[in-house]
Amino acid sequence: MGEVKLVVQVRLLPTPEQAAALEATLRAVNEAATW
Repeated sequence: MGEVKLVVQVRLLPTPEQAAALEATLRAVNEAATW
């Protein structure tokens, strides 16, 4: 049987504190991925 791929687009509405934490997390993940 074939592979099923599901793509979902969501919009996040974080508080300023959550946005800062999310940005820091994404930067750390990106740095780790390019290391």
